[in-house]
Parts: sequence; C-alpha cells; structure tokens
Amino acid sequence: MPHIHRFFARPDEPAKDTITLRDEEAHHALHVTRVRHGDTVVAFDGRGQSWQGEVVSTTRHEVEVRVREALTAPPPTTHVTLLQAWLHREKSVEELIRRGTELGVSRFVFFPSAHSERKPQISAKWARWAVESCKQCGRLWLPELWVVADLGAALKEAQGPTLVATRDASPRPLRTALTGAAATLLVGPEGDFEAAEIRQVLEAGAIPLSLGDAVYRSEVAAALAISLIQYELGQLGLLPE
Repeated sequence: MPHIHRFFARPDEPAKDTITLRDEEAHHALHVTRVRHGDTVVAFDGRGQSWQGEVVSTTRHEVEVRVREALTAPPPTTHVTLLQAWLHREKSVEELIRRGTELGVSRFVFFPSAHSERKPQISAKWARWAVESCKQCGRLWLPELWVVADLGAALKEAQGPTLVATRDASPRPLRTALTGAAATLLVGPEGDFEAAEIRQVLEAGAIPLSLGDAVYRSEVAAALAISLIQYELGQLGLLPE
C-alpha cells in the first residue's frame, strides 16, 4: 500500500465536502511531499477529527482536497502531563515537544526553576513542532502547551500521581505509584533541581522515580520516563495485568 501523506487542517475551518490546505500545510504538500492531482491524502484537526480525500486542484499557495470519508477518534484513554523546568537551549525544547507528542503527552507545562537561565515564553514554534510530530506518528489529538509562573504553580496543574525523576530520594516502583489513567511527570532543567526544590516537590506529595544510574539530558530523561509511564498505563506493548 502506498504511503498516504497527512496534513493539518485548522479546527477553526470546519470541513464539509472539501478541505483547503493553506500556508505551511500547502507548502509542505506542494514542495515537500509533492502531491499531485488525484493523490489520496489525510487531513486532521488535532481534536480527533480526520478526513481522507483526493487532491482535486492545486495552485501556488493552496491545495484543495475532496473529502471521501470523515472519521472521529475519541480522546485518549490516558492523560499524561509533563511539568518541565525551562531548558537553556531551544533545540532541547524542540526535542522535548516532538518526542513527548509522539509518546502521547496530553499537556506540557513549562515553568522556570532555580537553574533556568530565563523564564519560558510561549512560541508559535511549539505548536508547529507538535503538529509535525502528529503528522509523522499518526496521532489525532494535539497536546496542550502551557507556561506557568513557578514550580509551585506547576505542581497545582498535576493530574493523577506526580512522579519526579530524581536521584536525590529513594524511588518507589512505578507500577505501584500509578493509581489510574492519569499521571504527571516532573522533570528538572539542566543541572537538575536545587535541594530546596526537591524538598518542596516531595512535601507536595510527589513520588520519586528512578531512571537508573546514568545521567541523562532533561529531554532524554523526560522521553524515557514518559515511555515507562505509558507502558505501565497500557499504551505501549501488552496491557498490564
């Protein structure tokens, strides 16, 4: 079966019989994947709606798709929130959002910590990276992308048990820490959290999570821990017994 290319259709432009790809999506279709008249493509809105259709016309800046089939995917059955202390390098933030989106993170919450060099500011790039990851991996629900003022505000955004990746406290087995379909992961910045921040997190009820003896970059630690959480929640491999 030939590969079917996927494109993002903005949710504020509801689809009827046709969908028109514009701007970055049209550029991607015309100049990257090089779709042609008659090609089958899929469009999705990031909120569970997708449409399979046929390219019926192209211009220099638009691609029109005639809808053949509309599908609706229910929201994910699990909800993973990532509370991420702000990172120094934009490339690290990009890697974090891309990999987290692919692994099914429902919500990213960025905040400044003691070792963050500056406060996070929401960028249009974040949504673009998430869209590109959904296009690549086939997910139909885009994550939420938030910024809050500090660690205390981030902890208030937790849903389900909060797990903190740290080597500064005795870890608890992950399987016993998860109590339902929602979980929150807390990851520090480059240089990790300060001791006072770890105390604050543990006093708030967070559960220490071990990632072994190796020291990982923050974005790698986040991807590894998210994978472990999703596995235990039954989203990777076999369902847990």
